[in-house]
Amino acid sequence: MAVVHKSLTGDEAIHEIMYVASSDPGAVGANKFWLDTTGGATLQAGAILKQRNGANSGWTTRADLSALTAGASITTLTDGATVTWTVTGKREDMAQLTIAGARTLAISGASAGFRGALHITESGSSRSLALPASSIVANTGAGAIALTGSSGGKQKWTVSYDGTNYWWEAGADYT
Repeated sequence: MAVVHKSLTGDEAIHEIMYVASSDPGAVGANKFWLDTTGGATLQAGAILKQRNGANSGWTTRADLSALTAGASITTLTDGATVTWTVTGKREDMAQLTIAGARTLAISGASAGFRGALHITESGSSRSLALPASSIVANTGAGAIALTGSSGGKQKWTVSYDGTNYWWEAGADYT
């Protein structure tokens, strides 16, 4: 049989473990959490998870939760001799590109742990996309991925970055 302790007060009582507020809730108790919505009331607007320190004298930032939703949409990349995919501050991103010639891909702002997906559509035949330096490609070892070679051909490439190398995998021809 479960015992209900509804009469407990003081240190033995069950207290809230998280506060959601747009201003500092103050000395709420050691190790309690605060979802700081000062930057906005949603995760996308910049909510930050903080934890009260053991001395109950200040807050330690545990996570910027806006990063969880960063990249939730698909970015359309601009075709050109060098196609730049900017991922600064994002842990994940999806991008799409319609390629019209021989191109070079540059990734800007990637940090260790970044993952992404690139959807590529070829606007004609004989298209190519050179990968960034330090790229490693699954099953080829050559640091390059071949496109379908046909007009309207579609592929999905996935990438992860470890801080040194971009690790690539190519999806099958989606035409």
